[in-house]
Amino acid sequence: RLALARRCDLLSGGEQNRLALTALLLRDLNLLILDEPTNHLDLVAREGLEEALCAYPGTLLVVSHDRAFAERIATRWWHLRDGCLEEASGPEVGADYTPAQHQAAPAPGTHAKAEQKQRRRLRARRARVESELEQIAKALAALTDQLSDPEVSADWQRLEALQTACAERAAEQADAEENWLALCAELEALEESLP
Repeated sequence: RLALARRCDLLSGGEQNRLALTALLLRDLNLLILDEPTNHLDLVAREGLEEALCAYPGTLLVVSHDRAFAERIATRWWHLRDGCLEEASGPEVGADYTPAQHQAAPAPGTHAKAEQKQRRRLRARRARVESELEQIAKALAALTDQLSDPEVSADWQRLEALQTACAERAAEQADAEENWLALCAELEALEESLP
C-alpha cells in the first residue's frame, strides 16, 4: 500500500519503467516504440514484459541490446550501422559481423520468426477471448441476480425473458470457452515446436 501512495519521481528506475510500460500497454495503441525496455527491470518484470509484448496485438518497434529478449519477441530485424538502417535476417553475431556476410546467408530462423509472429497473434486472440469470457460471466451473474429477485418471479413474462437471455449468454459462454480451448491447444503446439 505504501508503494502505491509514493510519488512517481520517488520510484526507482525499474519501478518507473514498469509504471510507464503498464500505462502504455493499457492504452488502445496500435504501435509501440520502445527504446531499451528491459533496462532496470528484474527477471520477473522482464518475463512479464516479454509476455505482455508477445500478447500485444499491434506493431512493436523495439531498440534493444538484450539479444535474448529481442530474439523472443522480434519477427523482423534491422541493424543500424554507420548511419544506415538495413534489414537483416537476425541479430548481430559478433564483432566480425558485416552486412554482406549476413545477407549472403539464407535467412536462418525465418520459419521460427514466422512461428513467433503467429504465437504473438494467438496470444492476442486468446487475451481477447478471455476478456469476452469475463464480460459474459459478468452478464450471466447480473441476469442470475435479477432472476433471484422476488418481483421478477411474480412477473412471468419478465421471468421468461430473463431465462431466455441466460440461455443465450450460456451458449455464448460455451462457444467462447470452446474457442479459448482451441486457441490454447494451438498455442501450446506452436510453443512446443519453437526452440
